[in-house]
Amino acid sequence: MNPVDRLIALEDLRLLKARYFRFLDSKQWPEWLELFEPDFVGDFDHDAPGLVYRGREAFVSAIREALGPALTLHHGHQPELEVLGPDTARGIWTMQDWLYWPEGGNTSRCHGHTIPAWLGSLP
Repeated sequence: MNPVDRLIALEDLRLLKARYFRFLDSKQWPEWLELFEPDFVGDFDHDAPGLVYRGREAFVSAIREALGPALTLHHGHQPELEVLGPDTARGIWTMQDWLYWPEGGNTSRCHGHTIPAWLGSLP
């Protein structure tokens, strides 16, 4: 891949992630769904054993149900992206999110973040 095509691919990835956060936070569910491939598999077994979503509709539906009533604010920081080929890339994207649900629910707010493994855990 030539350097110009590589830079274009990196910018396309940054824009994709920006749309991911914006569509999620603004509850634009049809637009958010279109960011995923139809055969999407979301494997969250590391957080909740057995939690796997098969297909973008199943995943988006579950997130919509969980976060639909919440005010959400997602911020992505310092992407480390590597273009491996014309259709393949990988990366690490640290992030923080703030989730606020209306009063009266089981949860009122949540502050989440990713921490690189080399940092260990924070209090």
